[in-house]
Amino acid sequence: MQEKTLLTACTDIMDRVFVPEVIYDEHPEYMDLYYTAWQSAYIHIFTCPGVPSKPI
Repeated sequence: MQEKTLLTACTDIMDRVFVPEVIYDEHPEYMDLYYTAWQSAYIHIFTCPGVPSKPI
């Protein structure tokens, strides 16, 4: 019987270098919301050991 492989989530803080930079001078406070949305998406990326993946 094969072992079940569990998925693991990314729990690291996302590096902002990989996110497109937005310049929005009218409301600079929206930048936190922008990066929070990216971080939220990033932590929902799952990896499965043994499954091929493309390196970043």
